[in-house]
This record gives sequence, structure tokens and C-alpha cells, in this order.
Amino acid sequence: MKKSALVLVLLLVAFAVSAQTYYVRQGATGKGDGSDWTNAFTDLPSSLVRGATYFVAAGTYAGHTFNDPESGTSIITIKKAIVGDHGTATGWSDTYASSEALFTGGFVFVTGYYTIDGQTGGGPGSWTSGFGIRIHPSTASDQINIVGPNSKYPPMPTNFVFRHLDLQGLGYHAPLQSGGSDGIDLTAIGTKPGDGPDNLTFQYCYIHDTMEGRASFDVNWVNNMLVEYCDIARNYSTSANHSEAFQMIHSNNYTFRYNRFEDIEGTAVIAVSLGDTTTNFNNGIDVYGNIVLCTPGSSGNVAQGFVGAVQHTGTETATNVRIFNNTIVNCTQGISWGVFLPPGTGHQVYNNLWVN
Repeated sequence: MKKSALVLVLLLVAFAVSAQTYYVRQGATGKGDGSDWTNAFTDLPSSLVRGATYFVAAGTYAGHTFNDPESGTSIITIKKAIVGDHGTATGWSDTYASSEALFTGGFVFVTGYYTIDGQTGGGPGSWTSGFGIRIHPSTASDQINIVGPNSKYPPMPTNFVFRHLDLQGLGYHAPLQSGGSDGIDLTAIGTKPGDGPDNLTFQYCYIHDTMEGRASFDVNWVNNMLVEYCDIARNYSTSANHSEAFQMIHSNNYTFRYNRFEDIEGTAVIAVSLGDTTTNFNNGIDVYGNIVLCTPGSSGNVAQGFVGAVQHTGTETATNVRIFNNTIVNCTQGISWGVFLPPGTGHQVYNNLWVN
């Protein structure tokens, strides 16, 4: 009797696990219910299941709006299928892992608790290659945009992980398009830190070739953000439309570590904008272990350095900005490639190396 009960429990557990895994494959001709690789969805379905994992095969897919109702901290995971991690063997072919899953529209998030994982590519040894997922909108739109249920007004969704993604912009030195956008938009219309999309992680990503006047990352009112082992390359800044790799306003607890910045131009590589009030809104910014490269022939022209503070009223402050163990290579054009710290307390700058 006990043995029968155990078998029944194991069967129920196996069924539950199977029910929480779905499959997406361009060109699938089965039932289209996502139950296995033969019967896969042909694109991400409009409604996703909380707690489920969606494996995506190589192919070309549309952009997606993620608006699935939250259920506590239950996460929805989107994974590129690879030979070593693709769920069921039913209907599987190793050719489904042979190339990238390309999304030709951006990812827009209305709700939170998502993990988007390309599984391969990025970081030392493959900074710009081998990615399982590439997001490259065919028109001027953000690769990732967290908008929330109230069109950027709080409450905003939280808890996102993005890893092993190629996030490709409209093109290096592409002119600004009226009404268009490009890059990663993590902004909010708020009044205090925490009004934005908190708890963000970017790992092993390649963010590159954004159009004129758009920051690779545009962030405000956010608490708790980690960016590591990413390659951020080739933004486009002009006198009429400024740009930078990162623009952060009114935010706390950021860590930028072990990244590679290539041919960044504009206000600064990391621009700490202090907003337009006298209140201290930026606290706890750690920048360490990064490499900044300016290649021959690039403009590499920045006004306020590797990390630059931008004051709007002249009275704002920030606290605990720590910049150490970074290397800046062959960056000589522009006004300065130094460090401009915002007024405030707890700042530390040490062991940074400038090499020509």
C-alpha cells in the first residue's frame, strides 16, 4: 500500500513539473498547445502561466508584452533552449539549439517577476557573441521597456533578471527618429526612490548601437540594481541630443562591476544626474572592476568623465559613491575622462588606472 502511494505521489509530481514547462518553436505544426517540441507554440503566447518555464527554439519571433497577473513572488522564466537544457526530449532536435532566438520587437513589461535567460553568450571570452536570445526591434523602439500598469506611474512592477541577451539598437550613429526610442528604459514618473521598477539584474548582456540621443540604460526612481559582465558599446551623442551609457536619477543601491564599455560618448559613461530638487536622491553607487575602451577612429568624446555628476539646481547632493579598480584605455578626446563626484559624503575613489 505504501509503495502504491509513493508511486502515485511521484506520478503527480512528474505531472506538475511537466505542466509547468512549455515549448515555443517557429514553424511547429502540431497541436500548438506548447506541451512538447512537436506541439510547441509558434510564438510566445499572449498569456503566460505563473511559475512556468518557456523554452524557446532557434527562430524568429515577434516582440512581446508581458502583462501576466502577479501571484506573490512566482516567477515566469523564458529560456533559450540549448542541447544541455531544453526540457522534454519529445520532438526535440539539436538543430533547435543551433542558432539564436531573434525577437524583432521589444519586450514591454506591465507586470513583474520575470527572468529572461538566453543561457549562452556574453562575458569574458565571448563579450559580443554566442547569445541565445537577441532582441533587435525592426523600428525605433526600446529593446526592454518596463512601463507598469499605469504608464510609468507607480506602483511599478519589480523583480527582473536579464541574462545572456544581445540587445541591439537601431544602429551606431543612427539619427534620432521623432517619437522613437532605443535602449533599455527603466524610468518612472515618481516622487521618491522605490517608485520605479526595483530589484533589477543584468548579467552577461551585450547592449549596443543605440540611436542618437538615447542612453543605453535610462533609469530613475529605482532601488537595487546589479549590472555585471555586460558589454555596453557605441551610443550616439550630439550637441542637440545628449547620450551616455547609463543615466541614473533619484536612485539607490547600484552596482556596476566587471563590465566592458566600448566607444561611449556624450555626457559621461555613467551619468549620475541629481535631479531638480535639493533632496539627496542618489545613494550607494558602486563602480568597480570595469574596463572602458576607446578604439582607434571612434569619437570617444565625453564631457564629464568616466563617472560624471550632473547638477540641475547646483544644490543637490549624493552619498556613498565608490569608484575603484577600473581601467580606462586610450580615451583621450573630449573635455575630461576623469571622475566628477557629486557633492556629498561617503565618496571613495581609488586604484583606478588610465592608460594611453
